[in-house]
Amino acid sequence: MTSREFPRHILFATDFSARCDRAQDRAIQLALQWRAKLTVLFAFEADAVSASQTTAHASLPRTISYAACRLEEELSGIDTLQSNVEIRHGAAYEVIAGFVAEMSPDIVVTGISSNDKLGRSILGSTTTSLLRMVVVPVLAVKKKPIDSGARVLVASDLSEGSADALRTAIEYFDPETITLFLALDPPFRTWTNDTGVYERSFETESLKRARDFLDKAIAKHQSIEPVIVAEVGDPSELVARYAMDHDIDIVVTGTEGRGGLLNVLVESVASGIMWEAPCDVFVVPQKRRTSV
Repeated sequence: MTSREFPRHILFATDFSARCDRAQDRAIQLALQWRAKLTVLFAFEADAVSASQTTAHASLPRTISYAACRLEEELSGIDTLQSNVEIRHGAAYEVIAGFVAEMSPDIVVTGISSNDKLGRSILGSTTTSLLRMVVVPVLAVKKKPIDSGARVLVASDLSEGSADALRTAIEYFDPETITLFLALDPPFRTWTNDTGVYERSFETESLKRARDFLDKAIAKHQSIEPVIVAEVGDPSELVARYAMDHDIDIVVTGTEGRGGLLNVLVESVASGIMWEAPCDVFVVPQKRRTSV
């Protein structure tokens, strides 16, 4: 059993709306579990507030000032929680990316709702923009916080980027179960006389490569025995359906790969998994500031 290195600083990006309640509870839970500092960040885009008034609650509209003060009081009442609330002026994704560059948090937590069309234009666009801009993992929260080990699905193309995502998920969430999910796109299958035979052969070879991948990727976590699943089709649809059918808690993926799923992850997560998956989505950039 190897020692685990948890995040030391969590950034929770919020818009003070109800859609962020689950993400707020999750961020607090993780901060207590990891004994990490929690920073709550709200981006205020109104032109009436100057950049020099980023944290002066008195200069903000009453509803925002009230929400910030109430949250500060709530957080201060949680034993052992080290936290602060910051309000900065600017577009949400730019403010969050700037904070990440300036303060170097280890993870960004934010809320997202597939059933809220307005949420797609606010937090949704912010979250998907973050995937292109920040160099730390992003956890988009949809489910209520879980009390026991998580059921984790890792969407993989067997690249080093997805290996890093897999290792990070193990370190951070100590999962109860792990599914390594391969969304297959067999090349030249339309050229074959028997597509079914060709796809089964391709799947068999992919499963073999997946086992070799796991032997190397999680050699230090010998107690972990992931289930390997390979299916042919659209990655976003396959992952979302499997997550729903098997009550997955967290879908994990990287942002850089060598083709296939991870080659289009930024777009597929933004337009597919982020909206369709019924669970939290944890995105790990390959070139992170720290490694585990």
